[in-house]
Amino acid sequence: MGPKTVAIVMAGNIPLVGFHDFVCTLLSGHHVIVKLSSEDKILLPLIVKMLVDLNPVFGQVISFTESRMKDFDAVIATGSDNTARYFNYYFSKYPHIIRKNRNSVAVLSGNETQKELQSLGDDVFAYYGLGCRNVSKLYVPTGYDFEMLFEAFYIYKDVIDNKKYANNFDYYRALFFDGGK
Repeated sequence: MGPKTVAIVMAGNIPLVGFHDFVCTLLSGHHVIVKLSSEDKILLPLIVKMLVDLNPVFGQVISFTESRMKDFDAVIATGSDNTARYFNYYFSKYPHIIRKNRNSVAVLSGNETQKELQSLGDDVFAYYGLGCRNVSKLYVPTGYDFEMLFEAFYIYKDVIDNKKYANNFDYYRALFFDGGK
């Protein structure tokens, strides 16, 4: 079995989020066709240019497309739950890995140190909370005192100035206060 051509549809929630898929496909000896997200079109092409400068063979096995993907043997696609349904339909006749939305949770006991809560803040706010491994839900015991948590998270106060983050925050705050209706 010779090299296959693997199409990779990149998500755009954080920079280079599909880099691992790209590297693993390339290192396994396959050709790569990449469809970049409109939100992340700079870094991977720059890295590929450096790879081609180091070894021109990479230019023969890596390509980018902005149009409809064709002439591939398998696909790796990452996106939201909605796009995953589309990907499953569109790529159903090919071997595929389709990834959809993921969430991480944190379970607090109330005995966490300030340093542990600050580390949790990193897990919540890195990349404005858009990564699929960012903590997006906290479970706390009844009667939990949020004061230490708020103090630990205060260093991230400027995150709310990001328009997309603020809109998402407002949406979920409204859901919370509306009882999820």
